[in-house]
Amino acid sequence: MQDLVLLDQIERTGCALTLTTEDGSCGVSGRVTSALLQYLADLESVPPSVLYTCGPNAMMRSVVELARKYSLHCLVSVEGEMACGFGVCLGCAIPTPGGERAFAYACTDGPVFDAAKIEMP
Repeated sequence: MQDLVLLDQIERTGCALTLTTEDGSCGVSGRVTSALLQYLADLESVPPSVLYTCGPNAMMRSVVELARKYSLHCLVSVEGEMACGFGVCLGCAIPTPGGERAFAYACTDGPVFDAAKIEMP
């Protein structure tokens, strides 16, 4: 529990917070996506919401899938390689199907993107 930071500040915002740990040592036992799915399934109707996700790509892909299933806006913070930091090396390119450009760059265009506008790594 001591490794979890800013919990008191988050609590003061009035935002609902559900902590998850795979081993159950703090909060709900299991994966983030299991708790999110349960939360969404328990709602009578889903209010207009935005999901924010960061972390491992596999987890973020699952969160994006749930956002799509429940028609929620989802923002993802990608963790691409950012070797140069100003868009020259192209190491942090994120495909943007149907966008104005074929790729966006985590270092200059992100790292936070609308999940509907990128192809998840």
